[in-house]
Amino acid sequence: SAKNSGAIENLQLEAAASSSSIADELMRRIADGEITPGLPLRERALASEFGVSRGPVREALKTLEARGVVIIEPNKGARVAQLSDNETTDLLDVAALVLSLVAEKAAQRATPDCVAALKSAVAELARAVKEGAAAEAFVRLELHCLKALLHAAHSSRLQILTRDLVFNGPGAAYASMSAATLTRQRDTARAWRQVARQVASGEAQTASQTLHAMYQAGVDEALNVVAAGQKLTRLAFVWSEK
Repeated sequence: SAKNSGAIENLQLEAAASSSSIADELMRRIADGEITPGLPLRERALASEFGVSRGPVREALKTLEARGVVIIEPNKGARVAQLSDNETTDLLDVAALVLSLVAEKAAQRATPDCVAALKSAVAELARAVKEGAAAEAFVRLELHCLKALLHAAHSSRLQILTRDLVFNGPGAAYASMSAATLTRQRDTARAWRQVARQVASGEAQTASQTLHAMYQAGVDEALNVVAAGQKLTRLAFVWSEK
């Protein structure tokens, strides 16, 4: 009946929301080092902790598997992936390519309203740097710039890829290096101003190259930190679909 169909749909929506929330929380723990590589992720224990059935937990683990941070093996269950240096580099390269494509499509498809929104977000980021904003505030404002760029690109697929590879993937700590020092913040804000101008004038290839170079600079600095034996601090990205 229609009533039953509606009830089932509501249950499905609730399960999907639970699964997404669980995946985000597990991703945070993995990124922050609370859950280390190789550690098993037991469905029953997680279900008990989050107060849900095993279904949403299972879906959350599948989501993390798709992001490359969890490995699920038959008869063995799930465990946190141990990425090699090459695997980490590959993921970062893919993330850089995705961001480059976002900038390219934005320059090709942006409407005047989209350009105005992007310029506004970039101006806010520049003001924050001038006023000496904390790193967390800088990261939040840079996310607004990226959201505006994604909106200008008019691609739900690119939004999903950006969310999963740049913000929620294993390389998320590397991306946050854009806010590591005042110099990096200034360079990043300057690059965003260039991207905004290039998008506004339809310079697709140039915008793509500028964003790629900006992201790569943060990655290179992060790799230097790791090579020096220091630990990366992953700033808290708060991703929403709005």
